[in-house]
Amino acid sequence: MGYLTSQNFSQGIPLELEDLLNDDPLAKSIFISLPPSHKKEYIAWIEEAKKENTRKSRAQKAISMLKKYKK
Repeated sequence: MGYLTSQNFSQGIPLELEDLLNDDPLAKSIFISLPPSHKKEYIAWIEEAKKENTRKSRAQKAISMLKKYKK
């Protein structure tokens, strides 16, 4: 996965997370500004889930965590 910007935003992002980020401009801008290693951690955490419900739940938690993110 390369460095995510607003231009190549959806590359490598789980659909569950991408949909939520597209609905939340603040969370999306925070996610885009994260270091690549932090983005990979969020993505891996969501993708590790085997059940769709778990992936959706983790994506929702990720949005909440992003909004609390402090640089």
